[in-house]
Amino acid sequence: MDTVRYVINAFRHYAEDRTGRTSDDITMPNPLIYYYLNMYRQTETAKFNRQLGTIGQSAGTIQTIPCLELEKVDVVESPFVPATGCYFQKTKYPLPSMIDGLPIQVTTVAPDCQNCNKEIREFTYVPWPNFQYAVNSRIEAQSTALYYTIKNYGSKTDLYIYSNSKFDEIKAIAITLVAKNPIEVINYPKCGEAIKKPCSYLDDKFIIDPEIEAQVFELTLRSIQNTMRGNPAFDVFNNTLPDAMSPGLKR
Repeated sequence: MDTVRYVINAFRHYAEDRTGRTSDDITMPNPLIYYYLNMYRQTETAKFNRQLGTIGQSAGTIQTIPCLELEKVDVVESPFVPATGCYFQKTKYPLPSMIDGLPIQVTTVAPDCQNCNKEIREFTYVPWPNFQYAVNSRIEAQSTALYYTIKNYGSKTDLYIYSNSKFDEIKAIAITLVAKNPIEVINYPKCGEAIKKPCSYLDDKFIIDPEIEAQVFELTLRSIQNTMRGNPAFDVFNNTLPDAMSPGLKR
């Protein structure tokens, strides 16, 4: 798995091939490169998944958080007032930002689930406004099933589950997802861990599907050129000509 530092260096070599200039002759700050690499990784990953027809086929960007702690929530924070003996829980920390806004899969963490028979059980997604109808169904198999829902608070996303009379004492879940920024998944605190703060973003992992890497590099290079050409303080080609008069990309 490559780091941000490795991918930035790979991009600089790509820029050399596209512009015909050595990396020493092209002035591009690392934070600016990373900003565009990350942005276009998100958009191109989403586009690639839509072209495949299912998000599950892009294995290069799928990640799993094996254990997320849950905590009980107050009634006022719940989708509705739970029945006696039942309660809502939510993830202790907000979820990483996800492409398409939902996880691919949410499951129990065996054996941390009564009546799961030490098996991993999957939760079914129900939109927040419809949650009470699912758990209040007159059909017992539906009312006692495992459900989860999502609520967004600005840029933060919390996942809620309903602990019913059949499946209770669920203290943790596992989720599989495609994140907008895979680094958020890598640094996400697993059960019993605190929030991680890497010393340098350059040493973080950078996950990108090989199928879209070249397109991400191309879009990044063009955006950096446009950004720097609009600011006289930058000189992307670092030569005697103003950037607007420079040869630019090789066609």
